[in-house]
Amino acid sequence: MFVGIAGLVLFLVIIGWVAVRMLRNSEDPPKLLFKWVITIGLLGFGFPLSLKFGHFAPLIVLLFAVPAGLIWAPHVGEFIASPLTGMFDGGRDEIDRAPLYSIAEGKRQRDDYVGALAELRKQLEKFPGDFRATMLIASIQAEDQHDLPGAQLTVERLLELPNHPVQHVASALQTMADWSLRYAADVSAAREYLERIVLLFPDSPQAHMAAQRMATLIDDRHTASAPVPKTFEVIRHEGHLGLVSNPQRVVQETAKSPDTAADLVQQLEAHPWDTASREKLAIIYAEEYQRMDLAADQLEQLIAIPAETSKNIARWLNLLATLHIKVNHDRRAAEDALRRILDRCPKTALADMAYQRLAYIDVELKTKDPTATKQMGTYERNLGLKKSVASAE
Repeated sequence: MFVGIAGLVLFLVIIGWVAVRMLRNSEDPPKLLFKWVITIGLLGFGFPLSLKFGHFAPLIVLLFAVPAGLIWAPHVGEFIASPLTGMFDGGRDEIDRAPLYSIAEGKRQRDDYVGALAELRKQLEKFPGDFRATMLIASIQAEDQHDLPGAQLTVERLLELPNHPVQHVASALQTMADWSLRYAADVSAAREYLERIVLLFPDSPQAHMAAQRMATLIDDRHTASAPVPKTFEVIRHEGHLGLVSNPQRVVQETAKSPDTAADLVQQLEAHPWDTASREKLAIIYAEEYQRMDLAADQLEQLIAIPAETSKNIARWLNLLATLHIKVNHDRRAAEDALRRILDRCPKTALADMAYQRLAYIDVELKTKDPTATKQMGTYERNLGLKKSVASAE
């Protein structure tokens, strides 16, 4: 008796679990519940009734079981076919709930900024701390409503929440730096946002990118040493130039530009992370001064940057190979630079390009002509760049 009762209880539990799961996954729960009621009525009435007919009991049961089977046939077929159809439509895997941004974005496009903000705040009530929804609110405040302080407050409250990915925090601070420059012309505030990225995530790609942006900012401390803009003097000339055999030139030749290498050295002393300036300086050392040793030193400092991308490192190694060929016709040094790409970026498109250059390096050696040498001044020889980029803080 105990085994029979336990078996009955287990059977009812299984039936109940299946019923609840089917109701939860059903597209029409009331209809499914109605089928359960009909099935229980048919079987609950038909089975006891069949017992009264003795040997004809199976036939009587069929009279009630067949309709019940027809009711559940679509569900049984779906259950059998679901492993196959699930490969194409994802089956019954639950879709992760996520905020809806389309309504707010549509209202924003129609210049309904108040409605867009209200819709985004509704989404934040359902998904507190959602990064994209909060940044959309700040974007509307700064770009559409011209409320930069409000946008700054929105972003600061977002950053106070824990567990934000590094990419989200850096992106928010970069965006605030952009808005500070675009809408307030506040270089100091933009610099502070970028410095926060460097302090929060040192030795990261995000910090490296922020440091390079800081190197290009000019604030009040640097305006005194900023170069004087070039001016053009217009010379008066006779009218009817087409009738004069030797007309005067309209514009005088501009004064000789300042020594670019010296300017780049000063820039790098102030901002060692300025990779664009360091790359330009390397090219000038090689092509104008024929100092391949100084050019290679600048490029090696770039290549040694820990957070730099493989694409940029491969580009600098390719440039190093090009300068070795162009300046010194040094085949061995050029091949060594290209082989370093193979070692650092194996099985990539960058490595394939290096293989191609190695195969046609003889052609490059024949086509590259030596360039004229320019005399290097004392300032460039002293350099003032003893500290490596990789160790500069």
